[in-house]
Amino acid sequence: RMIESGHVCWVEAVGDYVRLHLNDGGAHLVRMPISHVEERWSPYGFVRIHRGHLVPVRAITEFAVIGGNHTVTVAGRVLPVSRRHARDVRERFLQAADGR
Repeated sequence: RMIESGHVCWVEAVGDYVRLHLNDGGAHLVRMPISHVEERWSPYGFVRIHRGHLVPVRAITEFAVIGGNHTVTVAGRVLPVSRRHARDVRERFLQAADGR
């Protein structure tokens, strides 16, 4: 089954697989490491927010720091942002917000 990156809200690592969470609320499990998805989809606006999550920058509706922990909100779901990725995610979110 072919799924366009534009239909994906976020990507979640599940061992050697990834779960693609779709805009319509569905999900698909694909046997592929998250690093491979990141490499292929980064030109389409996807950014790594955590070792286990990738999101399209266009889908981020909020970037927050709560109690020292960074998070983003995507499709009403709050996802963790690692300290390692926080600066890049914040900058890309702000750039996208300026272009909206």
